[in-house]
Amino acid sequence: MQQPFLVQHVDRLIAVVSAAVALAGGLTFELLVGVSHRSAIAREPSESWVVRDVQWTRSEWPPEPSMGTHVSYDGTGYVAGQGGAATGVYLVFVQLIRSQRLSSRLLPDTILAWVPALEGKGQLVGQDWTFTCTSFERETGFEGCAPELKEPAAHFQVLGWLRFMKSPTEKGHND
Repeated sequence: MQQPFLVQHVDRLIAVVSAAVALAGGLTFELLVGVSHRSAIAREPSESWVVRDVQWTRSEWPPEPSMGTHVSYDGTGYVAGQGGAATGVYLVFVQLIRSQRLSSRLLPDTILAWVPALEGKGQLVGQDWTFTCTSFERETGFEGCAPELKEPAAHFQVLGWLRFMKSPTEKGHND
């Protein structure tokens, strides 16, 4: 049975608008990161951000009646401003690259995020988690669980930054 004329056009319109919004959002983010990174370097060549003291912890919780073992891989660390970035208020753009996921069913991925940073420091957090398959889930072929656990691998990377304001101690200085 064919859909009514109006439904066909509304479905197409929603698809086109959704694609346009996604494209505009992605391009805006890339432009913002690129411009903020270039402008920061143009203002002060010694200004940069680095990832520091990242620690990853793997945790497991016993199975529940309806789920297998819950496994979590949690990372914490911080971004540190160097040079001129050691003071002031910044928005630092980072990506979490999960190159090996806990579940054998999940592909590697990258998560884009931003970190507020004050006076040269901002907190990083990242995670991967899954549930192992129960015997019933294995028998029925359920795909929402991990049939096999892998040793995870992940890291953070700074993409760029945007300075919002100078430190109170810098406000008396001229640019």
